Amino acid sequence: MIERCTDYRRIQRFPDWRINISSDVYYLMETDGDKDLGVWTFHPWGSSHKFGLLIHASLGSGCKGKDAKASARSAFYWIFTNTDCREIWAAIPNDKRPAQFMASWAGMKYQYKDDNKRYYRIGFKDVIAPDHPVIRKAAYYGR
Repeated sequence: MIERCTDYRRIQRFPDWRINISSDVYYLMETDGDKDLGVWTFHPWGSSHKFGLLIHASLGSGCKGKDAKASARSAFYWIFTNTDCREIWAAIPNDKRPAQFMASWAGMKYQYKDDNKRYYRIGFKDVIAPDHPVIRKAAYYGR
């Protein structure tokens, strides 16, 4: 289950994790009961969220394979239904093939690459069903 986490001590339990305390950063924790399985971070990318949110994940051994894919989709859904974000991006180093596979498997589409990274994107309408109230509201307001 995905939940927003503001307890930075829980987030720091995951290796190689730098905490960025800001109201613009969302930390979503994947949990199974009382056990924390992984953390997803979404932070602004580009000035004034110009490009949407950039994602980073750290999943423990209890969240692999189909569970990791379900966790990613749940995190995307949470972001799109609880924020104004309309695009999520992943900038994945070229040598991190498992992470690139995971991004594609979770529904992100490859966009381009530079010398060091490959960029993947998933949009609001790729995750949210067309008849969802959030989509109808966005259509009403011309988003």
